[in-house]
Amino acid sequence: MAPASGKTVFNNHSSSRGQSALEYLVTYGWAILAIVIIGAVLWYFGIFNPQTFVGSKRCVGFASFSFP
Repeated sequence: MAPASGKTVFNNHSSSRGQSALEYLVTYGWAILAIVIIGAVLWYFGIFNPQTFVGSKRCVGFASFSFP
């Protein structure tokens, strides 16, 4: 039943659902942002570049084989 003043009254259930949804989005948003920043820093320092892990030995494939 609507109050006599004509204003809509929100019950605590819908308010708490909205707050829960917002907290969920904010929490996971910060987590995703942190993962993206860490990935960018690792990429900047060359962690994802395989050339940084290769020493003087390199795989040359079939170049050392001689075919008649």
